[in-house]
Amino acid sequence: MSFFLQFFALGLTSIITQVVIQRELLVTFYGNEFFIGVTLASWLIWTAVGSGLIKKIPVSTKTLILISGPIFFLEIFIIRYLKNFAGFPGEIPNLLYGMTAALLTPAPISVLLGLWWTRTTRDQPEASNRAYLYEAVGFIIGGVVFSFLLIRCQEFLTATVLVIANIIIFFIFAKRARPYILIPLIAVILLLFTQKLNDLNNFTASFRYKGQELIESVNTLYGNIAVTKLHDQYNFYENGVPMGSTAKVEATENLVHIPLLEHPAPENILLVGGGFTRAVNEILKHEPKELTYIEIDPKLIDISKKYAPIDPRAKVVVDDARHFLQEGTNKFDVIILNLPPPSTALINRYYTKEFFEIAKRNLNDGGIFVCQLTYSPSAPVIELQNLAASVFKALGASFNSTIVLPEDNIMFISSKNGYLTYDPEPLIKRFEKSGIKTDFLVTGYIRYRFTTDRIAETLKALNTNQSARMNRDMVPSAYFYQNLFWLDHFYPKLSTAFEMMTRYIWPFIIILMIFFSFSRVRAPVASIGAAGFTLMALEVAVILTYQIKIGFLYYKLALLISMLMLGMAAGVIYAIRKPRPLYIYHVAIAIFSLALIPLVRYLNSELAIFSLAIVSGFLGGSIFPVANSIYLSDKDNSLKTGSIYACDLAGSSIGAIIPALVIIPVFGITNSFLLVAVVNLTAILIFFRRRPVR
Repeated sequence: MSFFLQFFALGLTSIITQVVIQRELLVTFYGNEFFIGVTLASWLIWTAVGSGLIKKIPVSTKTLILISGPIFFLEIFIIRYLKNFAGFPGEIPNLLYGMTAALLTPAPISVLLGLWWTRTTRDQPEASNRAYLYEAVGFIIGGVVFSFLLIRCQEFLTATVLVIANIIIFFIFAKRARPYILIPLIAVILLLFTQKLNDLNNFTASFRYKGQELIESVNTLYGNIAVTKLHDQYNFYENGVPMGSTAKVEATENLVHIPLLEHPAPENILLVGGGFTRAVNEILKHEPKELTYIEIDPKLIDISKKYAPIDPRAKVVVDDARHFLQEGTNKFDVIILNLPPPSTALINRYYTKEFFEIAKRNLNDGGIFVCQLTYSPSAPVIELQNLAASVFKALGASFNSTIVLPEDNIMFISSKNGYLTYDPEPLIKRFEKSGIKTDFLVTGYIRYRFTTDRIAETLKALNTNQSARMNRDMVPSAYFYQNLFWLDHFYPKLSTAFEMMTRYIWPFIIILMIFFSFSRVRAPVASIGAAGFTLMALEVAVILTYQIKIGFLYYKLALLISMLMLGMAAGVIYAIRKPRPLYIYHVAIAIFSLALIPLVRYLNSELAIFSLAIVSGFLGGSIFPVANSIYLSDKDNSLKTGSIYACDLAGSSIGAIIPALVIIPVFGITNSFLLVAVVNLTAILIFFRRRPVR
């Protein structure tokens, strides 16, 4: 029982701390999913470091169980303080600083988890296979509890619940008390300290918004929503991404009125996001028959009503815009996309060819779709040019015509099959006839916006751009270019070097795999490394596929990881009971990964993606017991469980970081499956060159 409890507690602690730290880094550093891969890799690297320190740090499992909670508290505080300490200029945090933070901040808890694993398995190396299984059970239970009970809790309360759970496990393990005796005491402690924990949470959350007053910060099923105040201006953030403010009246007037003037009589209008920027009020000045305003998070609507009241004439819909348009039967004259640039995979899914096709199907004849991106026409930056070109190509593949209006924000106005004009005079006549009152938009600016020389220059640049790839769901190019621009903002030379490096990543991978194929690495070691790589690479691919197709990752991250661990546990059980030659498992993974290349684009439901996670975990997990048994059959390795664990973690860390940072943003999710197949084919070659004894 105690052996099970030790690994159950390890899995429980791992999943809860991992998910909370990942979410903290997402919110602190601009909501970017790059940090998922970096954090996973960092987590695994530091866990490997911890597993190698067992001889130098003589600590018992009981002690590790008790101190894990306090260290978790400290981690949350450190991550939040980092942004305050760094003093980021403006709204954009330093990307390299954020990456460094993602690499370093998981160290304390990860080292502890590595110590925990090795300390517990060292005395019973023959039980290593069961350890994988028991840890997976803790992962699964922790993921389910987090997803359905703790998801709305603030982070310090979640940390407190974990501390209490581990204290109960400690007392059961130590056989000093029955757990039910502790329950009344725990309930009293929670009641007494909940308000103090809320105060601590609000105090540390304010670190993220230096120079602003944090008015409200809440966790919802869809993310963290924060409202700050700067003078008389309210700013809205979702998962750390600036969503808009009540003061950006000029930008809102341009985004709303210019495209609406392109349509002769807009009657049914859809606004996607950003109602708190006064966009609803500006649209209603055109007196449409119906205005539909859609937000995915009902809490964001409730909060925005407090600080930027929404006109009751607007029809407010709580839904994902992609789902609403995909499943709906409504037709619109104008669809206005009022979202931030595609700096995250979540936001990027609204700038892809697939989304534009969905939007087009929901437009009336002559209907208009409008969106805008950050741009710099006076001093073109290659990353922004590629960003604009990738979206422009997607629009061109979906709509009959698109006009481009470049300024600090480049506006794209696309028509289903109607007439768009660069002639400002008809638009000015409509504007004057309507009698619409605006604070900033005037006839002179309308004339300038449609006649500036920048239009011809920008169109030439977009039409002749051969390097930018069309933005697609499965190849999120705009997401990549937006983040290259983010990096270029602080490190121009590094941004250029990184972009060049991505061109040669596949030749480098092939050469590396050939090198390993002819190296002296032993078959079980190669299998463990390949299995770790496979699990993490597939996990990253599944996570980003879910974010792109479904979009509720903040809510379901723990559950997704739990499904992967459920599959891994099933794979471990299967391989223990019915072991097969190592190469059979690698052949199965290679075939599975290659089959996913054409199939992944059709995985459009939660059930399908959760099933993908389970199967991925099963195939990766089935390798561990077989390779581990072969490795430990050599008496010289019987006490080296830390070494095989470190090999697993090394492969896993590479599998987390390479797909997340390079393969998926640059080449697409399907290429990540190709990479998994290549790695497992290499393991097969090693098997036949250095066949194990049994």
